[in-house]
Amino acid sequence: MATEKVARILRSKTELSDGEIEALSDIEAWKLVYGLPSGPKTKQKSQICFTGFSPAEKEMLTEAAEQRGFKVVKSVTKKLAFLCTGIDPVPVKLKKARTQGATILSEKELLRMLETGEVP
Repeated sequence: MATEKVARILRSKTELSDGEIEALSDIEAWKLVYGLPSGPKTKQKSQICFTGFSPAEKEMLTEAAEQRGFKVVKSVTKKLAFLCTGIDPVPVKLKKARTQGATILSEKELLRMLETGEVP
């Protein structure tokens, strides 16, 4: 069952009935929220990039993000919503992500977001 926060968002942004919303798991509900069309000046909420991780860590995080509906990209673009940083992030990616308005996340923040659907 979806939490009240995501249920309120879906009620206001979609035409789903209360029954349809209640039938969704929290993860399914947040996937719908992230997939909603955004306004012309807002970032698409589905793209994420990783920097500063070992290949094994990056592979694990990529798999977790893709399972939850995110599109994993290798570079920072205008469509990037999240940049997840490890212990040795590439400074150019950090600077560009900040300039583009992407949300910068630590690994811990990302895992919490993937679990709960709430953006830190």
